[in-house]
Amino acid sequence: MSKKNSNGNELEKEKGGSSKLVLIIVTAIVIFALITGAVFVGYTVATKQAGKNNSGASESNLLEKEATLDLKEFLVNLSDEEKSKFVKVNIFLGSDGKNKKLQKELTAKVPQIRDCINKILRTKKSTDFTTEGEALLKEEIIVKANELLNNGKIANVYFTDLIVQ
Repeated sequence: MSKKNSNGNELEKEKGGSSKLVLIIVTAIVIFALITGAVFVGYTVATKQAGKNNSGASESNLLEKEATLDLKEFLVNLSDEEKSKFVKVNIFLGSDGKNKKLQKELTAKVPQIRDCINKILRTKKSTDFTTEGEALLKEEIIVKANELLNNGKIANVYFTDLIVQ
């Protein structure tokens, strides 16, 4: 149905009416896409957070079952050639707290384990005590100390009061 003016002539339809409709449809699609994207991102983040919380819970359960053995303080000269340097560190070994045979064996073999760690530390330079270097050192201690054990394995090594001078 077209509009007519006072002379009976038809007026042209407003071109803006159809462009407004297209603008409204495009806006609705964009809003829908934004809402869908926000929901997807929110769901993804929430799922990752729940996964971290669950893995954190299992880690805390593992730590509750973990027994630690204090190997006391190590004070060892390092192998730096240009200047005499040393490391001072307290070391704890973490192992399965439910394995009583392992706990007994660890206690009995403290001198051998300390000797093994002393040998490892003496081969290190002061530059080896970076974050990455400490992780490698812990892994090396675990491997070498586990070679001395028959009733289980050491799972973790903890450094406290680490000083390199």
